[in-house]
Parts: sequence; C-alpha cells; structure tokens
Amino acid sequence: MSEIRPISLCNMVANIFGKVLPNRLRPVLMLIISETQSAFLPCRIISDNILIAHEVPHYMNHSKNVRNNSMAIKLDMIPYNFLINGAPRGYLRPAWGIRQGDLLLPYLFLLCVDTLTCMLRAAEERGALSGIRISRESPSISHILFADDTMIFSKAGVTEGEEVTRILREYELASGQMININKCSVSFSPHTSTQLRGEILSSSGMREVRDQGKYLGLPSQIGHSKKEVFSLMANFFSANSEGEKGVHRKAWDSLCKDKNEGGLGFKDLECMNLALLAKQGWRIVTNEASLLFKLVKGRYFKRSSFLHAKLGANPAFGWRSC
Repeated sequence: MSEIRPISLCNMVANIFGKVLPNRLRPVLMLIISETQSAFLPCRIISDNILIAHEVPHYMNHSKNVRNNSMAIKLDMIPYNFLINGAPRGYLRPAWGIRQGDLLLPYLFLLCVDTLTCMLRAAEERGALSGIRISRESPSISHILFADDTMIFSKAGVTEGEEVTRILREYELASGQMININKCSVSFSPHTSTQLRGEILSSSGMREVRDQGKYLGLPSQIGHSKKEVFSLMANFFSANSEGEKGVHRKAWDSLCKDKNEGGLGFKDLECMNLALLAKQGWRIVTNEASLLFKLVKGRYFKRSSFLHAKLGANPAFGWRSC
C-alpha cells in the first residue's frame, strides 16, 4: 500500500493534461518568476541562494562604514496543531497542492509565492524598503527565496521594519499562508545602535538573533575554518535520537571506505566538494544573467572575468572556496 499514490488512480486524460500543462508553463515561468527565486525552475539551483545568503550577511558584519545600519530577516512559516479534547495533537505544515505527485504542483506554488516577491519589489521601487548593496556595482538585494524559505535584507530603520510587517500581513490575507511574526528572527549589523534595534523590534514584533543560523541547511555565517561546515555531516550521523551530539566512534576516512572493506560507503567529502565547486564556477562563467553572477562580478571581478578574478579584500567564505 505504501507504493500506491493517488495520481496513479487518475484516468489517462487527466495524466496527459497533468504532463502537458507543466511543459507548456515551464518556459513562461522563467520569464515571470523573479530571479530571487531558485526553486523548481530549470537553470536555477539552490547553491546560488546559499552563496548569496553568505555574501550579504558577511558584508553586513564586516563593513567599516559606521552608517551601515542594516538588518536581515528570516521568515518563519507556521505549522498547525489540531486541538483534540482541549489538547494540541498532530502536526500539519501549510502546503499547496492539487493531488500528490502532480507535476503542476510546484509551478502553482511558485506563482503564489511570487506574490510576496512582487510586494517586496514594489515597496523597494517606491522607496519604502531599501535593499543592501555589497558594492557599488552589485545589484541591490532585498530578498532571496527557495520555495518558501525566505530571507529579507534591508536598511535598519523603524519605517522599513513596519513596511515588512505590513507586507507580510497582506501576503497572509492574499495567500492563506500564515507567518509567525513572533518567531521571525532579525539580525543587525554591528554598527546599528541599541536604541534603533529596540525600536525596530518593538514596532515589528520580531525577535533579535546574533546570526540567522542555518539557511537551506547550511550556516548563513561561516568563519575561516571549514571544520564548521564538514562537521555538520559527521555530527548528523553520530547524534543520538534526541539530536544531541554523540561520540565519533570511527574516523571519517574509514566510513568513506567501501562496505566490502569495512566502511559505510560514504562519499569522499573533499572530492565531492571539488566537484561541486567546479560546477558552481562553470555556472558563474556560463550564466551571466543569474543574480549570483551580477552580485559577485560587482564585488570581486568588476573589470575582469571570473577566470582572472582575484581573492579580493575580506572575501566571504563562499568566494574563498571558489
């Protein structure tokens, strides 16, 4: 029974339309969905937004401009509980769908979520919201999305905080998707005064964090050591059932050996990392229309090409890796 899916019960005509419509819609979505969205579309990959999520906070925390008052907001989508006999039971996360397995599902989801992008862009165009530029030649970044995993970047100000809150409330009414303002986290640049931080938090109802933790499964801020990144996987396999850090009973090199040799067949992280970096570098070289290319070109190689780019002053972790 676990292998049976509802879409398998549809008749042939419904299956044909379920495959034809996504194929017809896919090239149109590339033209209308914002470049800040990196999910479900061809020629867009999750690593682009991960690198952007490293570059912008890195600039916020290392800018020497005392007037650089900026903030990053990470949205929290609300899961639902059911009240049974007065006690919360069960778990349900908001989702969009026609039926399980329908190829049209992710594209309809993108069209709905793109409403939030349009609202943020309109606020930026009329001056109510100001994005962050990591360099003069780089584009202004006000938000990035992977499906509904959203981060918003803006100058730190009471007006900007109230504008973001207003947009989120309107988006809730329009989409039916709920956002928990009390659990939305805000991180500020070091030069932002304590008084300004308090005013923004008081007017928006959000909570302050030192950094945004993980975005799309990886730390949004990484130091000079790569151990923080590669230890995530090791800690995942050694943790106990309650998520607490466990004991590493076997060296990682031993775990990467083939099962016939006494290992678990894990992939070699160094080789895998080099392959992913080569893929990302090739993407930057061949896809000059992407948001990531525009961002790193203005920051690191504005007068040259990616292949002749230098490390630059105080680069972010993602660029140092490339």
